[in-house]
Amino acid sequence: FLVEVAYLVYNDGRLLHHVMAEEQKIDADIMASMLTAVNDFVADSFGTDGYLGLLQYGERTVRIEKGTNCYIVAVMLGDGNDELRDTIAKQVNLIETTKKSELKNWGGDISIFDSCNSNLIKILLQSTARNKSEVSD
Repeated sequence: FLVEVAYLVYNDGRLLHHVMAEEQKIDADIMASMLTAVNDFVADSFGTDGYLGLLQYGERTVRIEKGTNCYIVAVMLGDGNDELRDTIAKQVNLIETTKKSELKNWGGDISIFDSCNSNLIKILLQSTARNKSEVSD
């Protein structure tokens, strides 16, 4: 499987950050539709934290992991695996822990979340690596 893109989204639907794989193949209109569907899906799961489930778009799978104040959306070619799910869950937990006050009082300034970029890059690196030596620490 291959993760093409990972998003960190605030729980009111605002996008905090996103990272794309080097070869982004998803059409922008399709991606916008996916994110709208994700927001609806998360709204329907109000009060639930953790792994919310999968949405299917043709051969692509959208995996959603939600924390209290934010969630990560990973768009994959294929279904992914447990290791990827665990990685995404850990990153949501880390962001929730380290950015708790910023998330609760966020006014829309995405520069506050610049450090989260490395978390999303780590997800892409881990999920697209062919072996452990390709994964950065």
